[in-house]
Amino acid sequence: MLRSKAKRAFTLIELLVVIAIIAVLIGLLLPAVQKVREAANRMSCSNNLHQIALAAANYDSAFMKLPPGTDGRLIGPLVRLLPYLEQNAQYSLYIFDVTPAYDPILGGGGIVYYNIYNAGAQWDVPNQTNRPRTNSTDVVPRPPAIYGCEGNFKVFHCPSAPAPEETVSGMLACNYIYNKPGDPGTGPFDGFWGPIGVTAGGHTFSAAPGRDVVGRCNYLAVAGECRRYAPYNIYFGLEHFNSKTTIGRVPDGTSNTLLFGEYAGGWINWGGSGGIPSGWNTGHWSCGFDYSCFGLDTNINMNDGGHGWWSFGSDHAGGLIQFAYADGSVRKLSPQVDFGTFLALSGYMDGVVVQNQDQGQ
Repeated sequence: MLRSKAKRAFTLIELLVVIAIIAVLIGLLLPAVQKVREAANRMSCSNNLHQIALAAANYDSAFMKLPPGTDGRLIGPLVRLLPYLEQNAQYSLYIFDVTPAYDPILGGGGIVYYNIYNAGAQWDVPNQTNRPRTNSTDVVPRPPAIYGCEGNFKVFHCPSAPAPEETVSGMLACNYIYNKPGDPGTGPFDGFWGPIGVTAGGHTFSAAPGRDVVGRCNYLAVAGECRRYAPYNIYFGLEHFNSKTTIGRVPDGTSNTLLFGEYAGGWINWGGSGGIPSGWNTGHWSCGFDYSCFGLDTNINMNDGGHGWWSFGSDHAGGLIQFAYADGSVRKLSPQVDFGTFLALSGYMDGVVVQNQDQGQ
């Protein structure tokens, strides 16, 4: 006698129940995975800031002063820290000449690193012979094979921020005025904030074709409060224009003074101006600093064309922003921190000491 056994199959209801259970489990698992990933990103970002602060300390030990927040050519401190961050090759490509050749387009005003033109020589940024560029497809002139401002390095990027290829431009400088010559001020900080012949024009981003070359960076030095908005400012940061400060003398204490902070950037509706399409803009590692008077970014995830790019900020969960202090430690600040507290932390000799600033998870 032959017997056949019928194979039992899942009913439709049973399959739906199993699918529903799997969906619930995935829904429970994804937030945990995202939380772990964000924690790893934040740790990586913190390590970057710590390395930068350590490089600054080594520079200070070698030269008895920190690199200036920006110099006569608007070159920021991270450029001078390249050898201390294992980037000697890039450092060797950079031009530090403070008396550059005459610029055939800008005339005598072409003295900053992103406007210089040296005929037949290496350039920091591609020569823009028909300034201002209006075509986003302008070709980057070669040679040279590598420009002084070219290159993206892991130590300058926060994993939570948009990747370099996702950004449309990098900030070249933060151009503002402390005060005009003759205006009342405080001691050594009297006078024009920047190089002679350079007009203050706000936050300056790279136009085409330079935008396709300049390296991206999510960290900037803390310059304190801008005198343009506070003529009697006492909140000077450790790294301001032509600063010669040292971590060996910080009246407020190195553990209470900000040195570098996160700068994720923000969305700008360029509309093709300067050959830049609308999109996310971030920093460039030649850019010197940002001012604390602009506060902290609280709208980093809103692509509304009116936020983010002017202030320190991050794309970490909750908007928490990490800062490296002068003692090398890295701590988090909430974007909702009291504005006066943030100013006091950014100044190194204001006499206002703020402790226990680490905020958030």
